[in-house]
Amino acid sequence: MRKLIIVIIVINIFSCNNQENKNLNNREELIEAVNENTDPSLTESSKYYLENTKIEFDDPIAFKSTKNIAILVILEQKYIDKGIPNNSYFNIAIIDTSYTVVKLLFEESVIIDNVFTLEKQLEFDDYYYLEEDQKKYSKEYNSLIFFDLWHYKNRKKDYKRFFVYDLKNDNLKQLSPDNCNVISYNIFDNESKILIHYNFDSNKNGKFDEKDDENMVLLNPFKDIITKELFDLDRLKKIKLNVATEN
Repeated sequence: MRKLIIVIIVINIFSCNNQENKNLNNREELIEAVNENTDPSLTESSKYYLENTKIEFDDPIAFKSTKNIAILVILEQKYIDKGIPNNSYFNIAIIDTSYTVVKLLFEESVIIDNVFTLEKQLEFDDYYYLEEDQKKYSKEYNSLIFFDLWHYKNRKKDYKRFFVYDLKNDNLKQLSPDNCNVISYNIFDNESKILIHYNFDSNKNGKFDEKDDENMVLLNPFKDIITKELFDLDRLKKIKLNVATEN
């Protein structure tokens, strides 16, 4: 038993040393690639980010309701760096019936997450998703792709937005209000209604957190978006004032 323990310890030490050596080699390769990049328009930080990332793609999104196809574009790390998000979608490419990539949904630097659809996709992984387990939604949600989005600058995300893209009609909409951080959302089947729950920088300290007030919007995603708050803020302030004065 004692010999076995010693063998395990030696193996662990050897594995750790190998990983440390690998990380060191990777870091040296990255620094070498950065030094070889002589583009004068790029800062040192931009060169580092550029040389440490590569483009990858996730499974296509395709429906019976349209011949167009969406491809999730991933910016993947070559070497581990805590400052660079890993396995995040950074854009969505659209392919039309001519088998051509006709556009990227966003030109600016963004991070996309929690991509989901309510129409059954033509192709999906049976290991993870079983058709009988999928919630059935009315056809009005066909060809729609929903997702969360953050603007990404200086390796930092800002507040979370909620978007929908109509793959059939090439129509992109931000459903959540500007300058509001999305907490959650509920989609009502057969009623064309989406309830979005969010907070806003109510204490004006430049960030969104649990100290900020919240509100909601209830909207029809198929019509022009009207970002009118569901609750009147003055009335909500009166609730806080009443409680404060009585306690």
